[in-house]
This record gives sequence, structure tokens and C-alpha cells, in this order.
Amino acid sequence: MLLNGQSTKPDESARPKEIALQVIVVNTPEQADQVLERLKAGYDFASLAKEKSIDPTADSGGYMGRMDPTSLRPELRDALAGVRPRQISGVTRIPSGYAILKVLPESKAAEIENAPKARLQALSAFGSVTKAPGISGFGDADDALLRFPKVQGWDRDSVVADLEH
Repeated sequence: MLLNGQSTKPDESARPKEIALQVIVVNTPEQADQVLERLKAGYDFASLAKEKSIDPTADSGGYMGRMDPTSLRPELRDALAGVRPRQISGVTRIPSGYAILKVLPESKAAEIENAPKARLQALSAFGSVTKAPGISGFGDADDALLRFPKVQGWDRDSVVADLEH
């Protein structure tokens, strides 16, 4: 249908194109540089995300899902400029730390999204080992002991010190 000589049919190219993304977020630029170097050396993005990322997506290998790039934070949009499927972005500063993104090819995104839950758990080792919460307070006490400054000789055995005098 034409209206004023122009089609009212939506333009297919105007539709936002969703891309599948993975992310690794770390605390410092040094950590981000180390992760980026490992990725460039061929390390698996998902494994590094599980090991290093502080992002909530870490347990799922950093998988953020399919997203319209225009819905991302401006700094992430800028980091993705020119990044093609299977490529990684550079390091970019975001409020929660330093991020590295990877654009997944359609086939890999579909594989992740369609994988059976048991397979995903096996691949991520999620649920295979559980850590019981510490209830003794020893961990907290040990952490406090290590964190605060100590006077010289604090770590000497008082019985031995008394015998020496």
C-alpha cells in the first residue's frame, strides 16, 4: 500500500537485529588485560567467564542471550562496533568493572539455548559440588586476623618467649 508515494509496509532493514553475546566482567583493568591476552591465545571464553567474571552471567559462561545492541549501555555499544560473530571486543569500562564481550555466531547461540539442562549442568559443573556455609566463624575470624595490622612479635609463641627471658 502506498501513502504519499511511499510504502506503509515496515522496512525489514529498519528492524533491530539481535545478536547473541557473552560477557566477562572483572574488577581491574589489569585483570581485564590478562583475560584479553588469554582469549587472544585461544582460551575458551565460557571457561574464563566461569573462572574470572564477577558478572551474574558467569555461571552460564557469560552468556547474556540475544540482545538488540541498541538496548545496551552506550559504552558496550561502542565496544561492539565492528565486532563480528566469533570475535571479541576490547576492554571497556562499565560501572561494575571492566568488560570484554564476544559476539556468538547464530549456530553457537542456538546450541546453547537448545542444550538439555543436564548437559548444561555437566558442562558448567554447576550443581556437581556444593560448598557448605561456614557456621563455626573460623573463616571470618581468620580473615579479620589477616586484615588488621599487628605489632612486632605477634606471631611468637608466648611460652617460648617467656623461657628466653
